[in-house]
Amino acid sequence: MGDKHSVKTTFFGTTSVYVTDGSSSIFIDAFLSRPSLLRVAFGKLGPDITLIKETLRSANITRCDGIFVAHSHYDHALDAPEVAKLLGSRIYGSDSTLNIARGSGYPKSPSSSSVSMMCTIDAPLVLPGKTSDMKDGGRYSFRIAHPEGSMLIHPSANFVPNKFSNLNVDVLYLGIGVLGAQPSEFQESY
Repeated sequence: MGDKHSVKTTFFGTTSVYVTDGSSSIFIDAFLSRPSLLRVAFGKLGPDITLIKETLRSANITRCDGIFVAHSHYDHALDAPEVAKLLGSRIYGSDSTLNIARGSGYPKSPSSSSVSMMCTIDAPLVLPGKTSDMKDGGRYSFRIAHPEGSMLIHPSANFVPNKFSNLNVDVLYLGIGVLGAQPSEFQESY
């Protein structure tokens, strides 16, 4: 891979990955706040704006073309609106994700898929809010193609059998959250 247009990825934990080739850049999930388990279970969640700014500054991230949110649970969608505002990004995700953005005062007209889902957020969601307020809203995986290579980012430890059986990629980011709690047959198939 050449230096000028090489693809660089930065992993921020959970399923947050920043991908750039120096000219274009995207964020998957952009979840940078780390609320305590006590707060997740019993409190209200909102973005930690100070931590978000510090993390972006430390990583030297000053721009992003788009933030792609895998689904609308807090550990994927909580920070997307604030990161988008700071970096001038568009948000791409389910209608539920976009309602989190709208409730956070996201100023742009976000793009969305128009897939009907169960367990959705049907009105703008103002944060801070309870973990249970952040419903799934549908799940997405992301294939990224670039002249220097391709990758698949599959953020959730769930799957549709054979969905990607004919897909070849150079790099695979495979989410494993709660995979250990699944039956062994599920784990082997995954």
